[in-house]
Amino acid sequence: FPLNVFIPNKVGNGTMFAVQAHDRDVSVSALSTYTVKEVVGPMQVYYRPGSYEGRTSNDEGWILIYNDPYVRQRGTSGLTRLGPFLHGRTVDVPAGQSASFYVYTTETLSYQHNDAHVEGSVVADDGDLMHK
Repeated sequence: FPLNVFIPNKVGNGTMFAVQAHDRDVSVSALSTYTVKEVVGPMQVYYRPGSYEGRTSNDEGWILIYNDPYVRQRGTSGLTRLGPFLHGRTVDVPAGQSASFYVYTTETLSYQHNDAHVEGSVVADDGDLMHK
């Protein structure tokens, strides 16, 4: 589901987030993100079942699902699509369960941050999947 970021206000080389399925299984086959500038550069996506909280300081349990050294990053004018995932893989999120993602680039991502959101709180919800 699309998470509209109207005014990206933070930058970084990577961002972590979790999604949680509501009452039915959901499969994720690609992601999209904003970058700071239009450039061709590497991007990677890792995932792990469950929450990323407490699992941000090492790579244990993280699985590489997207790795492209030449992604045409679209800047803030449009979303940069990251997918399909390697080998046609999907991240299957069973009903009531969570999966975490880490999106990384040597360039710079642009994302929306709001101090009102406590880590782990729901940022967006389309009725099938919550973005945390």
